[in-house]
Amino acid sequence: MPERPLIKVIRCFYCSYQNRNTVASMRSHTYLQCTGCGERLRVREKRFKKVLGAVAKGFDNLLRKL
Repeated sequence: MPERPLIKVIRCFYCSYQNRNTVASMRSHTYLQCTGCGERLRVREKRFKKVLGAVAKGFDNLLRKL
């Protein structure tokens, strides 16, 4: 089965629009533009890596329990 790209949802601080981007595109850009209002949002890489690590750990724990 082909792997689907991992999607991350970022809520805009200005208009609360939920922007959906792939993880790969977020890693390669420092700023993302909100689709709802057009404002630029800064992607904080350190926080992003921390969240991805927590998600990966959660999946590992789930696989061990199966």
